Amino acid sequence: MENDQYLEEGFDPQTLSMSAIRGLLVKHSVPYASNLRKPELVALLDKKVLSKASKLRKRASKQKSATADGRDIEKVETKPVGTRTRSQTPRTERTRAR
Repeated sequence: MENDQYLEEGFDPQTLSMSAIRGLLVKHSVPYASNLRKPELVALLDKKVLSKASKLRKRASKQKSATADGRDIEKVETKPVGTRTRSQTPRTERTRAR
């Protein structure tokens, strides 16, 4: 799905697959039962996400304008995936009781 296409006026959530609907619910932190059928998922998406579409569009446009010039982007230090740090305490020898 194109970016925030689902937030546009007149969008029909029935056109989405169930996995896409679930993905949008997860994206917007909406809890749902895993056994819901498509009409129930669509109703939940309408109630919890699409009903707030205008507010979400405004928030998205503010974020885009704030990050477009790159000045408001916060840099976060991250460690490369897969690296682990060991504790600084020395290893103690284990003795097995026999």
